[in-house]
Amino acid sequence: MATTDRVEQARQTPRLIGRAVLHAIYNSLRGGSLLQAQAVAFNMFLGFFPALVFLAGVLIYAAPGFEDLLEGLQVVLPPGSRRAVVDSLLKAAEHPSRLVVAGAVGTLMLGSQLMFSLNRIFATISDREERRGFWFRQLRAFGMVLVTVVPWVAVSLLVVFGKFVRTWLIEELGVGFDRPVRILWTMGYFALAILTATLVLAALYYFLSPDPRQRWHHVLPGAALAMGLWWIVTAGFGFYVRGLAIYNILYGGFAAAIGLLIWMYLSAVVVLIGAQFNAELATLRTRYDLY
Repeated sequence: MATTDRVEQARQTPRLIGRAVLHAIYNSLRGGSLLQAQAVAFNMFLGFFPALVFLAGVLIYAAPGFEDLLEGLQVVLPPGSRRAVVDSLLKAAEHPSRLVVAGAVGTLMLGSQLMFSLNRIFATISDREERRGFWFRQLRAFGMVLVTVVPWVAVSLLVVFGKFVRTWLIEELGVGFDRPVRILWTMGYFALAILTATLVLAALYYFLSPDPRQRWHHVLPGAALAMGLWWIVTAGFGFYVRGLAIYNILYGGFAAAIGLLIWMYLSAVVVLIGAQFNAELATLRTRYDLY
């Protein structure tokens, strides 16, 4: 009998998870959730430039690293905002030490507000009250800023110094292996970026949620879903900006900032969908004892 129940449960699991995804998207697109996403997007917008300035200041000391950062921004940012962000970094790059200090202070102060905002929203989504005190939450917010920024600095530095390894491999293997090595290297770079982003999202869901019963394997599905949706949303928004949008006509000199803010708003919606998906799975675990 127990075996039959497990077989039936295994059959039902994909359908239940698919329904949980649809419920997560629906609940995240309702009026109140969209207002929460706006608050998250605004805090992301405020903290984005200090974090970018800090990362640029660190990478300037590794000469090729700053160029890699600029190239990476060309891939990630929406088309309408790339030029403005890159130009701002190029102007600020004349004083790298100031970049590091100003970027670090700004990232900690503004980034902690983003963490506070996410903590409140995750508590609402999981229907649990945050009972820990202000100073604990403040220190946790600072810690989560470091958890978010440090992996990206490490990945960026790894990519920079890894180029020497790539050049050495090409020289050792011969000219005929140049193209395969570059293709594999690019694939590895994107795989590392996706893995890092997924783990950072999982850390946000894990540490900022007030649910004490939550475990790492409980938050990974939401992080993976959010990461997949983020790539789709970013690609779709990039297509829209390139082919359909008329930001320059409507907003003039503010077009790049407006485009960046809309992209961050869509990214915030995706993050909330991931958190909502984890909450839906928590309900399924309680009801059906899935895992």
